[in-house]
Amino acid sequence: MERLYALNDEERKATLRQRLVEDCHVVVHPLLELGAFNPNIVPWLPLLDRSVMGAELANQAEAIFYGKNSFLVWWDALQEFLSPANGMPTDKLVKHVIVRYNLQELQASGRNLATELQHLLRLTNAELVAVDIAGGGAPDGSDLQTQVVLRDIASIVDRLISHFGPRFVIGRSLGEWPALYNIKWASFKSYWQKPAPSARERSKSSEASFEETMQLQVESWIQAAQTPEWSPPLCGISETDAPPFDAPPFGWRSCSDKLTECISTGMVQNSLA
Repeated sequence: MERLYALNDEERKATLRQRLVEDCHVVVHPLLELGAFNPNIVPWLPLLDRSVMGAELANQAEAIFYGKNSFLVWWDALQEFLSPANGMPTDKLVKHVIVRYNLQELQASGRNLATELQHLLRLTNAELVAVDIAGGGAPDGSDLQTQVVLRDIASIVDRLISHFGPRFVIGRSLGEWPALYNIKWASFKSYWQKPAPSARERSKSSEASFEETMQLQVESWIQAAQTPEWSPPLCGISETDAPPFDAPPFGWRSCSDKLTECISTGMVQNSLA
């Protein structure tokens, strides 16, 4: 600590960046210690401890750690991530966060995904907010298990899209589990676009594309949430006319950015709309 205090401000920030910033996502899991997937930063995590570093240095360390890293956060660790027990709230610092919900994990926390996603609205300086419905299922989300999840979060996702605009994405990471780094991304965001009037006519004659069908379905789910007495069934699901894979949700960032180096460019197609 004394060595850090002896440095000027620029030297101190450079040292903190060297110690606390990862090339790829920092993984936050409710059952694992921070750094379990990022062993390089473990020796330097005490830099975030206010009882050790004091408020001034801890503030600088937190600003760099939370502001310069990209975080992959399991959905039931999100609340604690934004309000850590040993530090200040991070919602004004975090800029890049992917919230992952794994279909294959036993959900025993007693928490509700839609409720937990509301915490994302606390982020005030976010540049990327992503929701990843991972753990299997069809790439386009046409499987029943994914449909149930999308139905349950349709309203909060609509709010997040309105709040963050192009900074928000929702979709599915593909590839071998746990898909922490070389992520291929299939986007579901277009399902929240307003359906074209002609889509309703095509739907009646079973000529609507899967994307159009999902736009109509999401619209009905949001309406049902506003009028609980009406509960529309899940739509008939097929995997035909599935939307193409999009680039991962960091595709608009500079190619020189360290985070984009974690993405295997040969695995993605098209660009994020």
